[in-house]
Parts: sequence; structure tokens; C-alpha cells
Amino acid sequence: MRVVNMKTANFKQQKGFTLIELIIVIIILGILAVTAAPKFLDIQDDAQQSAISGINGALRSASQIAHSANLVNSGATISLEGATYDVVDTYLVADEICRIIGLTDSVLAAGVTTSSDGQYICEYEADAGSDDEGRTTIYPSNYNGPNATTPGNCFVQYTDADNATTTPSDSVTTPVITQTLTCDDVGAA
Repeated sequence: MRVVNMKTANFKQQKGFTLIELIIVIIILGILAVTAAPKFLDIQDDAQQSAISGINGALRSASQIAHSANLVNSGATISLEGATYDVVDTYLVADEICRIIGLTDSVLAAGVTTSSDGQYICEYEADAGSDDEGRTTIYPSNYNGPNATTPGNCFVQYTDADNATTTPSDSVTTPVITQTLTCDDVGAA
């Protein structure tokens, strides 16, 4: 058996990196991070725009489904999947819109309501003339609404059928659904 003196042993194979090599790798990673961060932020804005577009599509579909259900069974309410919703002029009223697309569990009261998952704000404005007329604005919770001091620019808005246009009161108007999709830092909360 051979005994090796550790003090005099010659270590020809060193393992590991030198300090210079580690610093160069850290600098390269820093450069990559600086160039990738703006691309990542743009992806977040695109995701917000896609989410608002999805809500816009859900609003349009829900409005048409509610309208079709009311045409079949006319009345002041409709029943869909076990829930009852208020309608006006055969269209869904604005205070019900967040509930029918699944963002809230209850009818909206005038003011601001956060969605069940906390990601969206449903802001309902009742019309001064009637309890059943109004407008609901939906926007991401990390953005300001269009009525804020610094208004946001990433929202979709549903206006009741009666408020949608200025036509004679005996004619049926359709609800107006508009969206603004400039989801950037302007108006970010």
C-alpha cells in the first residue's frame, strides 16, 4: 500500500472556474437580461390586450345568447343554466353582464366591483333615469378605469340597449360593446 503525503503531492488536475471566468459569465448574463426584459414587458401588454379581446368576445356572445333566449321566452328575465338574469328590450342589462360571463357571483351595484379571481374590475354606472339602464366597464385590476384621474386605455365597455342610441322610445336598440386596446403603461395602476 502506497502512502501519499498530502503536502508534497502534485495536483495537476484542478477543477472549477477561475474568478475571471465567473465574472465574464455574469456580465454576459446581465447583457442578456437587459435585452430580454423589454421583450418580456411587451408580452405582458399583449397578454392584457388578448384578455380584454377575450372578454369582448364573451360579452358579445353572452349578449346574443341572452337576446336569443329572451326572443324564445319573452319576459323581463331569462333563465340560463339555472341562473336568472334581467333583460331590457330583449337584451341583457349592464348590471348583469359580469355575472353572466363569470367574473362576479352577483348582480353589480353602482360603483366598482372586483372580479371573483381578483384579476378584473367591473365598474357599473347606473343611468339617472332608470334602475335597469346603465353601462359596465371591465378592465384589468392593474390598470385604471376610463373614469380615473389618470384614465386607463385597456378596457371593454357594455352599454344597455336603452342607452345605446338616441332613438324613439318605442323602438328596440341593441347594446353597444366597445373596447380600447392600448394596454401599455399609460393608465397603469
